[in-house]
Amino acid sequence: MKWLGRIFTTILTIPMIISFILLLIIVLLLAQVNDTALSPGFYNHQMRKADMYNFVYDELLPVALDEAEEEMDDSSNFTMDISAIKGDI
Repeated sequence: MKWLGRIFTTILTIPMIISFILLLIIVLLLAQVNDTALSPGFYNHQMRKADMYNFVYDELLPVALDEAEEEMDDSSNFTMDISAIKGDI
């Protein structure tokens, strides 16, 4: 009868150990996500780290203005003088 109790205990112990390890991993992942992605300063820090602000101002904005100017040349419904804006870039 003792061997039946030991087998039963062993059968229950292994799944409990596995479930506790999985639970620990899930809790650690959620804590990491909470500290990074849900923090308001996280995105500002990542943008500064990637130098995104200078990229937008130096590279993306001039290309967007060039494309907008080309689109305005094609359609006569809306006209805007972009040359005044381009001097500031």
